[in-house]
Amino acid sequence: MAVSLKERVDPKQAVLVILDMQKGSWPPRSGRLGGQEILPELTSLIEAAREVRLPIIFVRNTHSEWTDTKSRIEQTEGIGVDYRTRYWEGTPGVDFLEGLKPEPSDLIFVKHSYSPYAHGPLDLVLKSRGIRTLLLTGGSVLGAVETVAKDSMVRGYNVVVVKDCVHPSSGPIHAMVVDYVNRHLGMAASSEEIMACWQA
Repeated sequence: MAVSLKERVDPKQAVLVILDMQKGSWPPRSGRLGGQEILPELTSLIEAAREVRLPIIFVRNTHSEWTDTKSRIEQTEGIGVDYRTRYWEGTPGVDFLEGLKPEPSDLIFVKHSYSPYAHGPLDLVLKSRGIRTLLLTGGSVLGAVETVAKDSMVRGYNVVVVKDCVHPSSGPIHAMVVDYVNRHLGMAASSEEIMACWQA
C-alpha cells in the first residue's frame, strides 16, 4: 500500500534536511537571488517543524586540501569553479545564509561532496533517531537535492522533496527533478501541504 504524505511527514519518523544553504553556494550575481529566493518558505517550514518537534539537520558543504580529491579539483577547474572562494573551510563561504540559525538541538552535518552519505555517518544518525522519511530542502535541486533523494531511497528511506524550498523553485530543471522524484524516488510536496499535515 502506498504511503501517504501525512504518514511520511509524521514528526515521529521524519527529519527536515537543509542542504547547502550557505553564502558560498550563492555567490552574488547581477539579477540573481539564488538561495535567498526560497528563504521565506524555508524559514516558515523550519518554524513549523520546531513547533511539532521535528528533528532538523543543517548540512554544511566544506572543502579543504584534506578533502578535495585530484579528480574533483581538475573537474571544477575545467568549468571555472574555485571552491577556495566558495566553500573553503575557515572562509565566510561556509557560513549559513542570513536568517538561518541552527539551534542547539539541531544537527550540523558536514559533507565534502554532493551527498552527505558519502563520507560521514548520516545513515547511523538517521537510524539512531528512528528516521524513516527525509524532507529535502535547499539547493541545488539538480545537485545535492537530487543526489540525496537517490541515496536515501536506495537505503530504504522515504523521500519528500519540498518543492518550494529547493533552488531553483520553478522552471524546466525544477519540473524535471520533481517529475523524476514523483516517478522513481518518493514524492514532491509544497511546504504548505506538509504544514497542513502537521496542523491536522
